[in-house]
Amino acid sequence: MVEKKKMIPGSKRKSVESFGSEQKKPKRITPVPVDKPAAYVPAPVPTAADPVVPKSKKEPKTMKDHIVRADFMPLDTTADQKALAKQRKKSKVIPVSNFSGSGKSAVIYVGRIPHGFYEEQMRGFFGQFGDIKRLRLSRNKKTGKSKHYAFIEFESAEVAPIVAEAMHNYLLFESMLQVKVVPVEKLKPSMWVGANKTFKKIEWQRLERERHNRMRTPKEQSRHLALLVKKDQARRKKLQAAGIDYDYPELKTMIPPSSKKITFNDNDD
Repeated sequence: MVEKKKMIPGSKRKSVESFGSEQKKPKRITPVPVDKPAAYVPAPVPTAADPVVPKSKKEPKTMKDHIVRADFMPLDTTADQKALAKQRKKSKVIPVSNFSGSGKSAVIYVGRIPHGFYEEQMRGFFGQFGDIKRLRLSRNKKTGKSKHYAFIEFESAEVAPIVAEAMHNYLLFESMLQVKVVPVEKLKPSMWVGANKTFKKIEWQRLERERHNRMRTPKEQSRHLALLVKKDQARRKKLQAAGIDYDYPELKTMIPPSSKKITFNDNDD
């Protein structure tokens, strides 16, 4: 017979099944509630009873339409920032006027301005009534001559009606000045483009004379002579076609020959 082993009092025998039951169970992690996205709702299909709305023309996209509006912005936003900065630079706002809160305009229109009455003279003449903030005499962009009308803005709106009443139909250099107060609703930023700037007259005749009389390079000189010869040949053909027998020395014979290049060798004595 097989003797049974005596069990020591106070000790417990661990079975194979007990090892599996003593392992620690993993803790259960409760999920964090997340906002569920809205369910997709398909667009309603138009029926015969619904009125048909004509499609409008596509509106031109602006610079702001290309920028995505979302709760987050991508990391690479340099292109959008440069585009917005360029757009702000183009749409630079010029203040319209310095009218008071009561709605009174401080801008007057001066018409039929004679020659010789320019920015400096106007500032000194109309400055007797009050401080002038902006003054713009309209000029021709090419010639720089006066267009005989100007806009003047005073610091105080109370001065404008006084000037209009005192200087309207004023005889100046055989010209009747036409002075009126410009209403607030007719003020535009384009009225003050180039205001408070001294006009610099460009001497186009002097510039053209200097360009014509400048020292030409050999390449420019040869091109100029070739053009003269071409014109001379065309002139001779017109005379022959008209039946005019007129002979004059050709331009080719009058052109001096080009200088020959002479090279020297170091071995030559």
